[in-house]
Amino acid sequence: MDAHVQAVETQIRETPGYSQALTLLDEEARLQFLLREIEGQLESLGVAGKLARIDRLRQSLAASARSAVQSG
Repeated sequence: MDAHVQAVETQIRETPGYSQALTLLDEEARLQFLLREIEGQLESLGVAGKLARIDRLRQSLAASARSAVQSG
C-alpha cells in the first residue's frame, strides 16, 4: 500500500495542477507578508492621525485662549 501511495503522489506531483498549487502557495505567502506590512503602516498612520488631531485641538484651544485674553 505504501508503494502505491508513493506512486500516486509522484503522479500528482507531475501534473500541472500541482505546479499551479505550488505557485499559488508561494503567492499566498507573499501576499500575507505584504498584508502584514500594510497593516503595520496603517497602524502607524492611525497613531499619526490621532496625534495630528490632538495637535489641532491644542492649536484651537490656544487660539481660543488668546482670543479670550484679548477680548477680556
